[in-house]
Amino acid sequence: MRRIEVYTADYCPHCRQAEALLGSEPDVTFIDCMECPTLAKRRRIEKLPTLIYYVDNTEAGRTVGVTKNTIPWLRGECDDFS
Repeated sequence: MRRIEVYTADYCPHCRQAEALLGSEPDVTFIDCMECPTLAKRRRIEKLPTLIYYVDNTEAGRTVGVTKNTIPWLRGECDDFS
C-alpha cells in the first residue's frame, strides 16, 4: 500500500498549493508542523512542504514539494516519485 505524509504550515504558500493538489487524494495525510512540532522534529522536517512517501509502512523516500510524479506514484501508475 502506498501513502504520503505531507508536512505543512499555514504560513507556507507552497504548502497551500500542495493541499490544493493532493487534498482529494486518498492515502494522503496532512500534518501541520506548528500543531505537531514534536512529530515534525522526530521526522526531521527541515523544509516545507515535505512529502514522505511510504510503501507498506516503510519510508520509500522524500521530496520537498509536489513533483510531476507524486500523484501517478500514489495511484500506482509509476514507481518514481521524484
